[in-house]
Amino acid sequence: MNLLIKLFQSSDCAALCCLSEVKCWLRKIIKVKFVFLMLLGSFYGHMAASQKYEQEIDSISKVLEVLPEEDTNRVNALINMARLQTFKPTGETLKYAKWALELSERLDYQSGIIESCFVLGYYFDNSGRYVNALEYLYKALDISIKIQDGGLEANCHNFLGYIHKSSGQYPEALTHYNKSLTYWEQQKNPNMEALILENIGGIYFTKGDNKQALEYYNQAFNLAKANNLDRRLGTLYNSLGEFYYQDKDFDKALEYQQSALEYAIKIESTRLQSEVYGSLSEVYLVNDQSQEAFAMAEKALYLARLSNSKHEMLESYQRLYTSLQQLGDYQHAYEYQSKYLALHDSLSNLENVQAIEHLKYKHEIELVNEQHKANVLRRNALIGVLVALLIIGMLIFNRRYLIIKKKLDSKRQLLNYSIRSLEEKSKLVENVNRELQIFKQNATHDVKIKKFNKVLQFNIVTDDDWENFKKAFEDVYPNFLASLRYHYPNLTTAEIRQAALIKMKLTIKETASILGITPESVKKSRHRLKKKLELSENKSVDEVLNNLNASISND
Repeated sequence: MNLLIKLFQSSDCAALCCLSEVKCWLRKIIKVKFVFLMLLGSFYGHMAASQKYEQEIDSISKVLEVLPEEDTNRVNALINMARLQTFKPTGETLKYAKWALELSERLDYQSGIIESCFVLGYYFDNSGRYVNALEYLYKALDISIKIQDGGLEANCHNFLGYIHKSSGQYPEALTHYNKSLTYWEQQKNPNMEALILENIGGIYFTKGDNKQALEYYNQAFNLAKANNLDRRLGTLYNSLGEFYYQDKDFDKALEYQQSALEYAIKIESTRLQSEVYGSLSEVYLVNDQSQEAFAMAEKALYLARLSNSKHEMLESYQRLYTSLQQLGDYQHAYEYQSKYLALHDSLSNLENVQAIEHLKYKHEIELVNEQHKANVLRRNALIGVLVALLIIGMLIFNRRYLIIKKKLDSKRQLLNYSIRSLEEKSKLVENVNRELQIFKQNATHDVKIKKFNKVLQFNIVTDDDWENFKKAFEDVYPNFLASLRYHYPNLTTAEIRQAALIKMKLTIKETASILGITPESVKKSRHRLKKKLELSENKSVDEVLNNLNASISND
């Protein structure tokens, strides 16, 4: 009986062991199957994307074959080709971007120069050559300011902020980000506003200023939420999740990272998915959910390899060996720890080299910044000199204008005085005429003859009067009388006087008073003048005389 009991117990233990092994194998098979399916889906997805880019590259290559050598359309095609080359492991981004820049400069195609500089800035930033990136971006900034394109200028500042942030120059990065933000706020572009607000928040988060970081993150989040900006919401949920994880609010961190994952999958961002899975793994680790932490870390590693993100791969190795250690799987934990150490050493060596290069470049970057500031100061000084010269010119012009105006006013006063003098003499003539009429009625024949001769000898417009009048008139209307004689040489002196008084817009009554004749005589005189000028019935003497004055300079 004891033997049977022992056999039963041993068989029961064996069955339990077999059952445990079966479960373990099933988990491995399911896990392998899941990873295989993910790899298969990713393989076909990347093949489709690769084919799409190859087709676009072939299409642009054919377009470049038929486009003229010196044409702005060729510039745009070269820029698009340079951008597509960034998706190829052995892409020729630099070659096509430089071709586009050289052609744009030959054609003086400002927009092409700026877009080419953007592509070159992106290329050199990814290569870690920040000085080269800054040189091209400052060039683009100067041109965008020159052509007064606010959108391109704001994009330049945003890109410059990104480069300075990458190189650890946070004050410069904030300066450029804020300039770009000001423009996009004025343009009411919520997508760009949210992007830049998040970038600024990221700088403060890195510097340890959590209060400022959260303030900017929340501004960006509210803007993205109000405008349904999926890409912005995905990155912001991730940023806020990392913020709350550092703040040790793990429940909130988990909530935000789960939301970030939904958006990362929705917008099909491999890089963002890798970051979110890694963050979720860390949250599960601190909550002692080792199995979930392991699963998230595996997914993060898979996606990090797809996006070739070395730092994400390194962090995934660390999460995997930590979670496996908690699960008691020391063998696999050791394997991942070995991978972690190997990659860490590789990256450390690379980071040491980059740190040395960064120290070398830092001075060069400062020189580039100083050179740009000097260029701005020179430009501002030149603008200041031009403005000063413009003000001085305006003052001189205004002074001359006032002097000329004063002289003209003086001449007008003299002309008015001449007219008043003539009017006074005309009134005197009227008085004499009345006296003459009285003498005609009452005086003897000899007295009448004597008085009549006296009046005849008095000329309303004597030669002196006419000369004085002419002088005053020509000061106000220079060359008018000369032009009148030139165009109408058959006019008499009386008709020229009549024309001068018409030019002064005197009424028939005023003209009659000055010339000492009746209004009827003035009308007849004007009618004769109209005939002499050979005018049609629907054209007035005033109009012809005004046009005559306007055409003097042409004669």
